[in-house]
Amino acid sequence: MADIADPAAGELIRRAKALGSLRVLVNNAALRSRIPLEELSYADWRAAHAVTLDGAFHCVHAALPDLRAQRHGRIIFTIGANALLGDPTRVHVSSAKHALVGMTLALARALAEEGITANAVSPGRMNAADEGEQARRRDSVARMVAFLAGSIGADITGQIISVGPQLEGPGSR
Repeated sequence: MADIADPAAGELIRRAKALGSLRVLVNNAALRSRIPLEELSYADWRAAHAVTLDGAFHCVHAALPDLRAQRHGRIIFTIGANALLGDPTRVHVSSAKHALVGMTLALARALAEEGITANAVSPGRMNAADEGEQARRRDSVARMVAFLAGSIGADITGQIISVGPQLEGPGSR
């Protein structure tokens, strides 16, 4: 385990590379606390951005040398519907996750010529009353990530892909 917000977290990726070549990086770290805007502190704001955005930077930065050396690789972010629609009780989380949209698009353009793709998957509502339905929704997200990570995803880059039931609009939870 590592604190993804710590710049030293890239060491975790370097250690993982000892197991074999790195081909896919999935950034899925986030804080998901609900805090009303009037109660949101700067510390809450920074914590969400440190884990979500800074953590993604640390991991991408650590993975890029291997991906570039292979001239092949996949970078996949999970962003969630609140990144695209906003959540009034997660302003700090929504803004950090939305920043990953910009990171995805910029990385896609910067790395395309090197055979490296960058995409984001935005899971919709994952909770369901029925356990089978909840499992199906989670499986759909996992299958999309696997699709993008595989060889069939080689020509897909710079995309923000929504998977599962989406929230209805701004402020929906």
